[in-house]
Amino acid sequence: MRAYRPEYRLVARLGDRWFIYHASENPRAKIGADMLDIEKKVARITFTLESSARARNQWSSKNVENASPVEKMTRMMLAAPIMKPPAISAGPSRYRYWITLWFKDGTAQGLAYFPDNGWLNPGLQMSEEFRRLVEEQLPPN
Repeated sequence: MRAYRPEYRLVARLGDRWFIYHASENPRAKIGADMLDIEKKVARITFTLESSARARNQWSSKNVENASPVEKMTRMMLAAPIMKPPAISAGPSRYRYWITLWFKDGTAQGLAYFPDNGWLNPGLQMSEEFRRLVEEQLPPN
């Protein structure tokens, strides 16, 4: 994990297995870049949609590998302001996304995204433009 800041990503060994831990909070963070060390490290993004409007537990996914949208969305995450998680992130939402960042080193990190309130785990307030880009890749209906 030498290529990552230790306040973002750590690795621990338990027996013969290795575990990667990602930062879940940073009380001093003001923007995504204070918590995420992902600039120029994301190779592709997978969007997975769970929509209760269609049918319970119906999922669909799309991979985005083109460098331009991957870099644009990564920059948006890094610039996003930090927000406290909503009281209930999963309850009343009609749909939610699981955004998987596939890193160039072969590892990955999953982030929950709730477009209704703009909350992206680990606590980023994403813009309407981000929501529009996500929904263009994988529409909710």
